[in-house]
Amino acid sequence: MDARKILGVPSDATPEQIQRAYREKVRKHHPDMGGDAWAFQQVQDAYDALTKSQKNAKPSKGQPARSSTRTSNPTQSESAQPNSRSGSTYRQTKPTAKTGPGTKTKPTNSSRSKKAKKSNSKERTSKRHWSNLFTGELPLQNLTFYFILANCMDIFWTKKLLEQPRAIEANPIANFVIGNWGFMGMVIFKLTIVAVVCIIAQIVAVKRIKTARALLIFGTVLVGGVVIYSWWLFYTKFYLG
Repeated sequence: MDARKILGVPSDATPEQIQRAYREKVRKHHPDMGGDAWAFQQVQDAYDALTKSQKNAKPSKGQPARSSTRTSNPTQSESAQPNSRSGSTYRQTKPTAKTGPGTKTKPTNSSRSKKAKKSNSKERTSKRHWSNLFTGELPLQNLTFYFILANCMDIFWTKKLLEQPRAIEANPIANFVIGNWGFMGMVIFKLTIVAVVCIIAQIVAVKRIKTARALLIFGTVLVGGVVIYSWWLFYTKFYLG
């Protein structure tokens, strides 16, 4: 896990920049605000790792500590430089920009850097999601597990119902598969559909995690309703009857 890539900060980021990036990621991925719990935990772990590494890092003896003082007005900053010829020093001031009703203001370097950091953060997040598809750290793991579990329960109750006398498969597609390849053919057919849906959900989660979450929730609720109906049918028609 690369903590700086997760937060979207450069290698020489200051503690203020790290904390600012951490707050933005928390607002984006917090579960109470519609985010993903897995991504939120990744942000928490990355922030903890960076703060611990900065606390443990100490300046070497040969290198002086950096000064954090800033001038109140950058346009009036002065620097004394030695004159190589006369040995005296001279002061160099920055000229202030004149503004008037006809002048056009250009975007400052800070606004440009913010836009660049935001775009870089989105690219890093997208690349991280794509790499996670092949490393085992997938988003929406809990919803994917519930979706697979619901389909396994559907297969179980379908088998229980088909074992009863005078029972037939109401789904014409499943009935066609069973008639040609048997019950194991139907199991392979259903598990193939489940695998395709899970892969589509993970691919969609790279760009739109909310859409992928809605897809898995809808599929789980739909299959769960079929499982409840199958249990009720087995209990009333065959168990009690």
